[in-house]
Amino acid sequence: NTNTDWESCFLNPPTTTTTTTTPPPPTTTVPTSCADGVGVGPSNTQTWVASTATTNACRDTVMAKHPTANGYSWKKGGGSCYAEFQMTHRNTNTDWESCFLNPPTTTTPPP
Repeated sequence: NTNTDWESCFLNPPTTTTTTTTPPPPTTTVPTSCADGVGVGPSNTQTWVASTATTNACRDTVMAKHPTANGYSWKKGGGSCYAEFQMTHRNTNTDWESCFLNPPTTTTPPP
């Protein structure tokens, strides 16, 4: 204010330096293949997704369109691709390939 009977000043707190390290964002791993994937994955619920040329294309399409699916079945030689829900095992039908899709594994690299 303009009162000349008083004097005032700002007191700055002591300067401190704090270093914060932000860890890198987590990465998600996607299964790239399915070993021993012969047979259809019988499940309580399956949904036709698309006709795909490869088992990997089926996997990618199922993961993109049905992220809650826990597996997929693909007709060998290019064909029907199904998202499997509540898949518990595979049968022995050699005309089909199937794979369990586990939830993505999330890892955080060390800082």
